[in-house]
Amino acid sequence: MPNINPEQLKKLIESQQEELCRKLGVKEQAFVLFCRATNMPYVCCDPDSCNDQVWMFTDEELAKKTAMDEKDRQLLVIKLEKGQLLPFTASLYPMGVNEVLKNRGENSEAFALEDLMRKPDYSKLPQDKQPVWNTELLLTSVYFAQERMLPREKIDVAALRDLEEEMLVNLRRGRLLFPVQVPEGSGPKVQIKDMKLPVLKLPNGASFQPVCTDPNEFQKFNVKKNFQAITVDYDRLKGLLNQESKGILLNPTSVRIAVPREKLI
Repeated sequence: MPNINPEQLKKLIESQQEELCRKLGVKEQAFVLFCRATNMPYVCCDPDSCNDQVWMFTDEELAKKTAMDEKDRQLLVIKLEKGQLLPFTASLYPMGVNEVLKNRGENSEAFALEDLMRKPDYSKLPQDKQPVWNTELLLTSVYFAQERMLPREKIDVAALRDLEEEMLVNLRRGRLLFPVQVPEGSGPKVQIKDMKLPVLKLPNGASFQPVCTDPNEFQKFNVKKNFQAITVDYDRLKGLLNQESKGILLNPTSVRIAVPREKLI
């Protein structure tokens, strides 16, 4: 992007917001269904198109009714003001979502994500400057987390096992963000062995180390700005675990999936 001053940037963002609202038919507010199991938008695979979609509504009552109809999914209705719609839509790309379904029901309308907003292209940046995205891993982890939180009698055990295996396959293909604390006064060549690695304890007392799929997930974890993120290839991950750690905790503020050490092959 050419050099642009703050006023020009503000006008550009406002123009993009207006265009997005026009496409979606949103006047002042929209309502999106989030899932308690992930603290993220609820994602559904359309049975006909196989598109991975989120559900957006312009009518709050219809959103609430849909949430109640899907009560086993523990869905929440989240209100988005016009100014929040652009960053929300942008956040769907790292999730692997490719469709927005508006007003699910008889008068629903589906929008391809790329028709609403151009997908960011970081290919011309040096690799070390490109953001770390693990879209397939995040998407499969969201599906897994949503399904495992269903009432026990509603869980399809075989399907859940398949989702977990698919998620683990995507994990093994990944480059991940590993939160660390760098000692004060350390030079630019500080070694990982000299860094402090955070450990989180689950309710059962087991210790796991946090790992994040993308910068957005890392920022949600690092809300107090105590950590830095280093990029780690999957094959190095197991070697970074502390002796007390039972494994990794994937995206600890959202899907919160504990992957035991023995599954980190």
